[in-house]
Amino acid sequence: MGRNIFICAGGGVLLLALGMAVFIFIAKKNTSQTGRVPRVETGEAQPGPQHETRGDGETPADPVATNAAATAAANTGAELTGGEPDKTDALKAFLEEWQNAMDDNDDARIHAESAKLMKHPDPEVRKHAVDGFAWIGLKGLVPLAEMMYDRDPEVARNAAEAWLEEIADMKDDASKAEILGLAGANVDRLDEETFAELLAAFDEIPEHLAAQQIYAMLQTSQNPSYIEEMLDALQFIVQPDEPFGETFTLAAKKAIEEWIEQNKNNPVEDEDDDE
Repeated sequence: MGRNIFICAGGGVLLLALGMAVFIFIAKKNTSQTGRVPRVETGEAQPGPQHETRGDGETPADPVATNAAATAAANTGAELTGGEPDKTDALKAFLEEWQNAMDDNDDARIHAESAKLMKHPDPEVRKHAVDGFAWIGLKGLVPLAEMMYDRDPEVARNAAEAWLEEIADMKDDASKAEILGLAGANVDRLDEETFAELLAAFDEIPEHLAAQQIYAMLQTSQNPSYIEEMLDALQFIVQPDEPFGETFTLAAKKAIEEWIEQNKNNPVEDEDDDE
């Protein structure tokens, strides 16, 4: 009996030892096949992949960062110096010829250089064009009228202010009427303040000239508010039997055209006549 118990106990120990040996053998085999010890999920962040090392011992650059840097260089056309290119220096270089013309007070060169600046995509550059055209006085009125329609509101407003200041000094009424009409060629694109000032400027010229230009502006407008204001101005000049109202009707069209035809050759009174 005792011998049987001893044999059974010895057999159990032998089986346990054999099982542990098999487990260790399988674990070593898995490690040798995968080349790494299986990771244990602990819930903590694991380190990311490491860059491979080149044969020269240096770590190659991150391709994502390299591509981004190359794109930035291509977009700016400048070397990567860790900061943005100096826009002020580039602007100064672009404006150099314009500034030289201004310093020399050369109207022809100022006009030519300002004409270049007015086409520049940077509104800060186009503001200098306004300054140049304003500097040469009446010679700059036509381009200033064009710049009143600049896509940048501040540039357009600066041009309008300079234009209105210069046109106030014009003495020839016929020329003044033409310039006013030019400024109103695309009247709906003017902001409300500029439109109101333009319409008020027609008070400074004879009615027969003003009526022709205001009527031309009226026919191109699709802005109900501007149409109403121009009809009011024409109604004051024409003095029709029936008020024009708020919309441009056939009756208003007929009355305005008849008045313009009857008064188109109306002579300008000589206010300087001392006799």
